Amino acid sequence: MNKSGWTGISRALFAPIPDEAECKVICGDSDATTAGLLRGLVQLRNDGAEGHGLVGDYQRGAELDCLQQITARLGPVLPSSKPDGQLVVGPDGKTVALQFLRLFDTKPALIRRIKVVGRNKLRVDVQFIHAEQGRRKARFETENYFSALNTASAPKLEQWSTAGLPFVTCLTAQQRVLRGERKNKYPSPNG
Repeated sequence: MNKSGWTGISRALFAPIPDEAECKVICGDSDATTAGLLRGLVQLRNDGAEGHGLVGDYQRGAELDCLQQITARLGPVLPSSKPDGQLVVGPDGKTVALQFLRLFDTKPALIRRIKVVGRNKLRVDVQFIHAEQGRRKARFETENYFSALNTASAPKLEQWSTAGLPFVTCLTAQQRVLRGERKNKYPSPNG
């Protein structure tokens, strides 16, 4: 990284979160660093009820502080936009244009779906907020930047033979709560 002008940029991931920072609770059992904060935020979004649009343990102050800490620490490596709307990343004078992440009507877009449509091509569905028209959808095709990844390391569904028995999914307690079930309708054999 010396030649790119970003010497030591990875240190931002391991920088400690100050003891007085409200967002430190989001780190949970992880180390109280930027990386631990990112892990905690992803876990909160994936596992918490509030990440699924339900009432949960929303901690507004901690989450706002989390956003401020992350943007302050990772700001140098976050994409920025040029006046023509192109997203770029890199230190001043050495920026590289991004091809996959894009702006729509100068607004960032939320990627809703990525579909492989060819060996080297992806179709990407996005949503963005238009100034006058509100929520809008868009679709674009781009090079498949993921095709070079080792498929052996990619996650995949693994099923075991059930010897002719029907396929059954057992819900966890958290999944039952997310479905709105108050009590365990199907108690386990152990009680």
